[in-house]
Amino acid sequence: MSTPGIPHFHYTRTIPPRSVGIAQVVATPATPEDLVDIDNLVLTTARGPGALTVAPYPTGAVVNAYSLNNSVEVSGFLTYLLENQFFEITYLSDASGNPLYYQHPFELLNVNNVAVFDLDGNAVTGFLVQDNTLFHSFDGSPYWVRYYADGILRTDLLCYQPAMARTTAPTATSYSLTAGGLLALSSTGSYWLRFTATNAWQLLPPYNVPSNDPWYPRVRFNLRPVPLEWSRQPFTPCTPYLMASWVPGKVLASNLVEFERHPTYFDGVNYPDILVYDKNWNLKYALDGSDSAANIDKGYLFPWMRSQFINIDAAHARCQVAVALASDDQPFAFYNYVEKDVVFRDLDINPFTRPQMKDTLIQFYYAERGADVPPRTPENIYE
Repeated sequence: MSTPGIPHFHYTRTIPPRSVGIAQVVATPATPEDLVDIDNLVLTTARGPGALTVAPYPTGAVVNAYSLNNSVEVSGFLTYLLENQFFEITYLSDASGNPLYYQHPFELLNVNNVAVFDLDGNAVTGFLVQDNTLFHSFDGSPYWVRYYADGILRTDLLCYQPAMARTTAPTATSYSLTAGGLLALSSTGSYWLRFTATNAWQLLPPYNVPSNDPWYPRVRFNLRPVPLEWSRQPFTPCTPYLMASWVPGKVLASNLVEFERHPTYFDGVNYPDILVYDKNWNLKYALDGSDSAANIDKGYLFPWMRSQFINIDAAHARCQVAVALASDDQPFAFYNYVEKDVVFRDLDINPFTRPQMKDTLIQFYYAERGADVPPRTPENIYE
């Protein structure tokens, strides 16, 4: 009888030759938010929280929304002063008086028999179709819009395009907003407005990025004063868009993928560039989002495929693509997105790229200009 050999146990992604797998360990990769502890002292002073109010300017009765996502109606003035930059506004409501904050314009004419379905195929209600546009206030989830145009049944990814766009000069379907929160409208008629997030001075966790990329803390601020650091960020192609690389995403359906940072910059022809890996980190697709009519050479590092995008919901960084996706695929994207906070690029707190950051306490200070504050160093940050 032969003596059994000494067993060897390997903990590895790839099983060595002549070995037998006895167990598989699966864990969700930790994100910067998981590994960074934030002890926030959210400022509650008059200059800190950003009240959920709409104040006619220069004088008038203040309207208080009291809570997030609570719609209030305002009218009678052309300008209003806001304390919070995180808001949505619309000029349109349905027959029941419910505000409709988003629109889905149809590219084709003669649209009829419009219906909206969730990803499971269930029909949903609560929208209005007029002027060849679908108006709605859905909850941000992905939906499909099915309709007939020129006698052909078509399906679109529902867009959450704002019913009123932000511009430099207000019109019937747009508004302007100064850095200090002065909202200008084109009419004294009725508008509906709701706040979607608090803007008290506070720290936010770094965005989710690959482990070997820098982790930059984020600082949320009130409108008055807007910190100088915000305007100094490298906006591209215009304010308030920043370039984001290796943004993680998730597969929502076999041809639908969503990414974490939004809204995206979309000019009608250029989509995000997307790399899709399978669950074992084998590259499946490299989708070139640039204008298919443009002469752009992205080199040979990835096998780029062009003209693979069907639609996009820029508000949620959702892309409908022409390739088949598996539920466990791992997508990453490269695109410009709206940044309303300060991404503090002077400080990388990733302990993988900066080992000295491990188990380190980093303090951020808010101080009135001219006040007695600690020295400004990479570990002591203040306005």
